[in-house]
Amino acid sequence: MNDKPRPLYVPDLSRPPGADVDANGQVVCVACGKHVDVTTADIVGKGYRCITCSELATPEDNADASLTPSEQAHVPDVPPPSRFFIAGGVLAVIGVVMWITGFDIPSRIGHHHGGREMDLFTMVFVATIGCFALGFAHHRKWR
Repeated sequence: MNDKPRPLYVPDLSRPPGADVDANGQVVCVACGKHVDVTTADIVGKGYRCITCSELATPEDNADASLTPSEQAHVPDVPPPSRFFIAGGVLAVIGVVMWITGFDIPSRIGHHHGGREMDLFTMVFVATIGCFALGFAHHRKWR
């Protein structure tokens, strides 16, 4: 067994080229290239973005403005929705079997911090709802 932790990934923390402010207090929008006053621009990961581009920005645009392509490559892809539906279906079947047979295990999650007890059946039910919710969510890819 290897007990060595994975190496820590530290991105380049140097000042991005889009973060430069000229002598007139103007910055260049990283999305459209327009020169705008620094006091009206939004700060994003790669520099500044004008108000118009920020208002039209989608989650992908926000990721593009904050992460370089090499950094985006380190972000794992979201599994396809079918995997969440399959997991939710399996958990639903397990929950039905537990309900029919009366099988349950009480748990003391958070009990020593003033939390309440939650049984295994409730945890399976919550996990089922979570899987179906993730399956119905509209996940977007950055790349």
